[in-house]
Amino acid sequence: MAGPRKIRRGPSRLAVLRWRWSWSPPSQCALNSRPNGRTAAAGSQFSSAPARWAAFVTSAQIHGKALSDELTRADQLAALAAIIAVRGGLLSPAGPSQPTAILQSVSPVTERAPEKSTSRFGAFSAVAGSLTLLLGTILHPLGADPNVTAAAFAEYASSRSWVAVHLVQLAGIVLLVLALILLSRIISGSSDTIWGHVGVVFAAASLAIAGALQAVDGIALKVLVDRWAAASGTQKETLFAAAFAVRQIEVGFAGILSLFLGVTAVIYGAALVRDDRFSKWLGWLGVVAGLPTAAGGVVIAHNGFSNVAMMINMPANVLLLAWMVGVGAAMWRMRSAPGAGPALG
Repeated sequence: MAGPRKIRRGPSRLAVLRWRWSWSPPSQCALNSRPNGRTAAAGSQFSSAPARWAAFVTSAQIHGKALSDELTRADQLAALAAIIAVRGGLLSPAGPSQPTAILQSVSPVTERAPEKSTSRFGAFSAVAGSLTLLLGTILHPLGADPNVTAAAFAEYASSRSWVAVHLVQLAGIVLLVLALILLSRIISGSSDTIWGHVGVVFAAASLAIAGALQAVDGIALKVLVDRWAAASGTQKETLFAAAFAVRQIEVGFAGILSLFLGVTAVIYGAALVRDDRFSKWLGWLGVVAGLPTAAGGVVIAHNGFSNVAMMINMPANVLLLAWMVGVGAAMWRMRSAPGAGPALG
């Protein structure tokens, strides 16, 4: 007596799929099917997963085959994505003549949204940071000569908004650095990726130095000058010496911050000059604003808040803020032209 009949299971998942690639003529990538519904062919496999799925969907639609017969849940989802791509026109059911054509047709759709959001938020950060830093500078007490230490300390002690003003200035610098980092992301999309990476390093270092400067100037120095103003006798002299020592730390941080901000502006300016998506004048403005800012930092490091340092640094800072506003305007305009296009700025 013959034994029980064995039930032969067909190959599972994609083992039933073998593909034939036809290189001539172009766009003639097809599947051959046997009468029993299984696909068979000779030749090499597709090198593009979307093309394989598009071809499979075509075969399944031709034979009326349900996708859930031999596929797992993940494979079903991939097949569903291929159906949507085929019907949306992103993939050709017959398959492209070159596998890279699929990636080229999909990449503009997938990359456009992130670049739009990056340029938009970067533009807001650049303009908002410039206005915030300008507001903090206007509100900062500037009546006394910073080189006349006793008069400057007396003015600082009488200010009730000293800490708040310095926090406003720090917020402005945070927004400006954030805008530059987002600008680095856009610049890194071009061939000159080194400029974006170096710019991020100097921008982050500038933010760290700015935070230390505001901690010393906006908080520590304020505590000492307040106690110095309320003291008398020998205690007043001791507190004045302590406040003067903190002042020198402030001078050191201010000089280094100005130097790093200037170098950062020069780096980004040079990157914008090399990037065809931005106007050349915008890049050169960053270079022109950055060089005197860095020079002012060197002067501050040697002579403190001298008249020469202020004569160099104040106009340079105005140019720097104007440049950041221009960068913000250029990034905002990139919303309507996220890819390579006409110069912006």
